[in-house]
Amino acid sequence: MKQLILYSITYILSFNVLLTFAKSNETVDTVATAKPRVKVCGDIRVTLLELKRGFHAPTLSSCEISLGSVIYAPMHFLVNTSATTAIQFPNLREIHGYMLLGYSSMHSFSSMFPRLSIIHGKDLYHGYSLIVMDNVFLEDFGLTSLINIRQGNVIIARNARLCYAESLRWNDIMEAKKTQVISRQNRDNCAFCPTCPSACWSPTQCQQRCSPNCQGNCLSETVCCPEQCVGGCHYSNITVTSSLICNACRNMRIYATGLCVEKCADNMLKAGGSLCITHQECKSFFLGTGFILDEINECVLSCPPGFTRMPRSRCIRCISSPANNYCHGACKERHIRSIGDFRSLKYCSRVHTLNIYNIETVDARKNNFLEAFSAISSLEQIDHEFTIHNVKIFSALSVFSRLRRIGITSNSSMT
Repeated sequence: MKQLILYSITYILSFNVLLTFAKSNETVDTVATAKPRVKVCGDIRVTLLELKRGFHAPTLSSCEISLGSVIYAPMHFLVNTSATTAIQFPNLREIHGYMLLGYSSMHSFSSMFPRLSIIHGKDLYHGYSLIVMDNVFLEDFGLTSLINIRQGNVIIARNARLCYAESLRWNDIMEAKKTQVISRQNRDNCAFCPTCPSACWSPTQCQQRCSPNCQGNCLSETVCCPEQCVGGCHYSNITVTSSLICNACRNMRIYATGLCVEKCADNMLKAGGSLCITHQECKSFFLGTGFILDEINECVLSCPPGFTRMPRSRCIRCISSPANNYCHGACKERHIRSIGDFRSLKYCSRVHTLNIYNIETVDARKNNFLEAFSAISSLEQIDHEFTIHNVKIFSALSVFSRLRRIGITSNSSMT
């Protein structure tokens, strides 16, 4: 009997220690998981062009991860306002590129993007990962679930009625601390968070705050998410005793199980730089479609410039030349205006024209530099025109390590 009591006391003490450990903002989980078999899409574009083509919102409303960028710019003064404000993406949690919200008649984006928690900024719009501009009726952001912007700057401008642009703790959201948040020509005479202790998205929506121990990655002020999570976490069901599920994985996620891992297994494909999938899964991965790039072991929404679509959902490298119009135009004329534009050169060994101009160092970060220079390294020949103007990210042509020839036409030029 005494031994049974001793075991009981030991169990209770151990349980209390675990509770104390959890309440001190330390995570007990050693294995982190996110939702398995998520619905994945590419770019989400709600623009005047897409609306005229017949934008079909239900097709994308189930999307949970955009492996591209989200652009909501319907040009409200040229289209039916009621049709564009009714569009919603209730399940979207994760954007891999940038988010542009502009030229709309929205009062708030709270009903359009209620679960958006993370913007990775892997693709930037002139150095920006979040752009909110020229929304004439916008009164508050409403992006109350947004916890993390991994890289890229933020600009909020020319929203005449917008309050609370400067009442957020942007430092808590921005993972890269050297990034800029630019706010200008928005409404000035706003009450400062009337119902919140410090920071808010709107008069009634406080900004979630994490304990310093959580490093900006939490469920609440007292509950940290597992270290492999990024963009916060949530309970797997409504009971607080259920396990914590990552909104996104810090590195890679196995599509079928949701397990967060450092890298994909050798027999799996990468998708969007964050998901690990099988060859069979790739064929219907992007809401019903997908293509395999064997050369780089990736699954993509469509064959990129420099590749040709083949049977059995595969893409093979196209050899660029005048005879095939430089891979059917994909590698013909390349005009580079930002770090991100260098990607269009990645699989082009030969181009007709290359113009690089007006690229500031503010648009460049270490990873972007490496990706840009990697894309340049594919280039071997420029047939007609090569121009570099006001480019501050490199000072010598040695970055074009494989470039062997410039000009084969009588009027070719280099400046």
